[in-house]
Amino acid sequence: MITKSINFKDYDGSLMLGNVGIEKESLRISDLKLSKIPHEELLGSALFNRYITTDFSDAQIEFITPPFNQNENVSSFLDNLHHYTSKKINAEILWPLSMPPTRVLESEIPIAKYGKSNYGLLKEIYRRGLSNRYGKLMQTISGVHFNYSLPEEIWDADIFFSKEKKSNKLINQIYMGTIRNLHRYNWLLIYLLGCSPTVSRYFLNNS
Repeated sequence: MITKSINFKDYDGSLMLGNVGIEKESLRISDLKLSKIPHEELLGSALFNRYITTDFSDAQIEFITPPFNQNENVSSFLDNLHHYTSKKINAEILWPLSMPPTRVLESEIPIAKYGKSNYGLLKEIYRRGLSNRYGKLMQTISGVHFNYSLPEEIWDADIFFSKEKKSNKLINQIYMGTIRNLHRYNWLLIYLLGCSPTVSRYFLNNS
């Protein structure tokens, strides 16, 4: 067990050198409806592009940045992905809110397709399972995944017992404790930083 408290002021320089990556989902919208143009026609294969792919729907783009240890690099990379995609999708727009527009209907939501390979079919079948379990409309809620990993040098800090330095047990313990704290305050983060001021009435029915 780790019994010493961490004074982050002593390690803020090291913490800022941790790797950061972002996964951002955005719906492709035309006239307040989901795009009917296949992703592959506009942006190429969703299966083999590591930076621009699809999430649940074929009209739901997922941007993925590589890990960087500078926040400016992450923002710049994501910004470039946005600019590139905006030019490729022509008259469509990338919907800026988490909740889809009010005119998106369940029957009009296309499930993402990834070709005829075994791996591609497996990804499509997985999404069909999500559709059967939760419904398509729920899956179109788009968000941002923030990924962070601590820098390697942090494990050499004096706050850890020498016998536990860089051990898998120690690393797992620190990460799990961090996740628990994030989960504890998750409601507050959503309340303060959520970016959807309105919700479609289709989300407020009995189902």
